[in-house]
Amino acid sequence: MRWARAAVVLLAFAVPGLAQEEPPQAAFLVAHALAEEGRLEEALEVLDRVVGRVPDDPWIRIERAGILMRLGQLERATQDSARARELAPDDPDVLRLAGRLGMMRADVEAGAAAAAIEAFEHLRRLQPEDLETLVSLGQLYLGTDRAQLAADALAEAARLRPGHPGIESLLERALAATTDLEQAERIGRQRLARAPGEPGPRLELADLLAQQGRHREAAEILEQAPREQLANLDLRRRLGLQLLLAGELERARATAAGIVEEWPQYGGGRLLLARIEAAYGRFAEAEEVLAPLLARDPLPEAVADLQVRILEGLGRVAEAADRLRTDGARRRAAGRAAEADTFALDEARLWFRHGRWAEALAPAQLAAASAEAEVAEDATLLAAATLARLGRFDEALARLGPPDPERPLFASRRVGLLLDAGREVEARAEQERLLAARPDADLQLGGVLADRERWGEALPLLERAAERAPDSLEAGFRLAAVCERSGRIDAAVERFGRLLERAPDFAPALNYLGYLWIERGENLERALPMVERATRLDPDNGAYVDSLGWGYFRSGRLAEAVETLERAARLLPGDATVLEHLGDARLAGGDRERAAEAYRRAAAADPAGAEGAAARKLAALAEGR
Repeated sequence: MRWARAAVVLLAFAVPGLAQEEPPQAAFLVAHALAEEGRLEEALEVLDRVVGRVPDDPWIRIERAGILMRLGQLERATQDSARARELAPDDPDVLRLAGRLGMMRADVEAGAAAAAIEAFEHLRRLQPEDLETLVSLGQLYLGTDRAQLAADALAEAARLRPGHPGIESLLERALAATTDLEQAERIGRQRLARAPGEPGPRLELADLLAQQGRHREAAEILEQAPREQLANLDLRRRLGLQLLLAGELERARATAAGIVEEWPQYGGGRLLLARIEAAYGRFAEAEEVLAPLLARDPLPEAVADLQVRILEGLGRVAEAADRLRTDGARRRAAGRAAEADTFALDEARLWFRHGRWAEALAPAQLAAASAEAEVAEDATLLAAATLARLGRFDEALARLGPPDPERPLFASRRVGLLLDAGREVEARAEQERLLAARPDADLQLGGVLADRERWGEALPLLERAAERAPDSLEAGFRLAAVCERSGRIDAAVERFGRLLERAPDFAPALNYLGYLWIERGENLERALPMVERATRLDPDNGAYVDSLGWGYFRSGRLAEAVETLERAARLLPGDATVLEHLGDARLAGGDRERAAEAYRRAAAADPAGAEGAAARKLAALAEGR
């Protein structure tokens, strides 16, 4: 039978020297009373003797297990819990204890979470409306990445206890993890409406919106916080980040600068401000802001990543590569080879971007041997492309391996390399064999041909790919771009429009269609908001910033055009088109000297050299025209 747990009066008996003949019921109550007073060691001594006399009573076992838990002796508590379950497998108190113990051990012991879930699920079948059980299951399922099961349990708990902030917070997290974001947002907004002065609901709702890429809305939620919360460092940092990600660079910069001024020792504020300066293309300013953080060794990963970007922006490519090599070597020495391989790949990409093929080859080949399949594949493709740029086509083809229809990406790239080497007959034969074996290689082959401006050959392949995979953004974008490049402007506009109906925030399509119209002087009232949106979605993208500046120029907004194109030129300092645009905007604003400077840089970067448009404009300026 289960003994009543009262009668504290029994403490009057001789406590730790409880007589052997003392009835177990009385000893049990003495131990319980001692535990209630916090005298856990004494209570445990009593229960140890009781268990010795009555080893098969499950309730004595769970009483002792509870005290052992409070003393941190989880191994012994688990043994008592297991024995209690053998003796009373369907008892709710026994099951609840087993679940609690499993939760306590879950972080450090494999299998403990599964045991806790099993116990709580058993209890849930016996008592389906037990609130502790439902909440515990929700936490356990969240911790083991089973979001839908967590959401189911927590939704039932929320029904039983509506408006409970802790339950709603967990449910919001679970729903967000299940991608039921609409329901999660509804709960988040209800929580915030009920407690607008509490930071928790506000921060969690902002995080949920940010998770969906709704950074402007997340920033608005944070900006609506009470004055005392807006003085909080964490909230200010989050606000600055969301403003940056929303493309609101001026407001983001003001927020971040305020953090650095008020908390100069806080590295997170400096990191944020440096990121914003880099988004403006002001790399020297970004380096200055970041400087106090660069003395640390090793550098935090986010700081090291930003430093590489800043060094590249400043044209100090060798220093950026050295940073990547240093960080990769440190990880390799620590036995983290897979991470080190990603640094080698990043170094190879850096050199490749700057046309330094010889320097790119060694790190690409190193990463190509990675045990991580994705890293190895990307590095192998890059190594082959690098060898081709060095004129070593046979080695490049060998790097890709023999034509294999089971590896359509590699087989497609082989076709491209054969074309680059002038081996047209071999390229055609491999292409035909690949398509015969893998009709779904149409997108990859079409992309290879489009990259080589073979528009007529690429077009039917990409049309077939888009028909085969109508939801593919890549196929739709590739096809629309080839339509535009091959002179089928109406078809391109139609396809870009369809693409944006499916994916309104697909920045490459927003920029491409917007720039197409801007360049043609058409639909500027629609084009300018499109490139503005693309730039907000990807503030660091120099091509998008150039489109925006050129849109301002075509709209007659010269001051904004010059400012924006100067930013684009900082982000893409070697791009002839950007520099020519900048020269045109400066000239239109009456600044002939600085226009000439932009044209000189554009002419130096233009492969057409003296025959290029920038060179001709520079010559006209020199002649006073």
